[in-house]
Amino acid sequence: MPRVPYHRITLLLGLAYVASAGFVVRLGLNPRTYFFSTPEQRATWTVPWLALAFVCLLMLGEALVVLTALDPRPEGPLWRRGALGATAFAVWTVPSTFLGFLHAPAYLTWHALWVWALLAVLVLSTGVSLATAGVRRLSARRDQDGRADA
Repeated sequence: MPRVPYHRITLLLGLAYVASAGFVVRLGLNPRTYFFSTPEQRATWTVPWLALAFVCLLMLGEALVVLTALDPRPEGPLWRRGALGATAFAVWTVPSTFLGFLHAPAYLTWHALWVWALLAVLVLSTGVSLATAGVRRLSARRDQDGRADA
């Protein structure tokens, strides 16, 4: 199974980040994506620039964690780094996305989807790496047993 070059993974995740961060800003600029209990609150609404910047920086940090886990240069199999990254992401993802989303702005919901997608990438890459390592190990055993019989 051929490896995907790391620069392609970086490019793909970078483009996904730029598109997602742009969508966060788009959602943050639209007052219709916010909950207002009274018309007066809607009239006094201002763009939460600091919150949008924080979410975008948070998304960048999360993308960098995934890139670090998928980096093929460190020694050791990918499944170990992927499992470690997925565990760290699960500890962050589960509590951060299940608390307080009833009247949250739409950009926070998009961030939750982003984090779950990154967690899915880590879990999928860990599973594929484990399966590949298992097939290689079985193949090597079969070759060793075949040579011993001959």
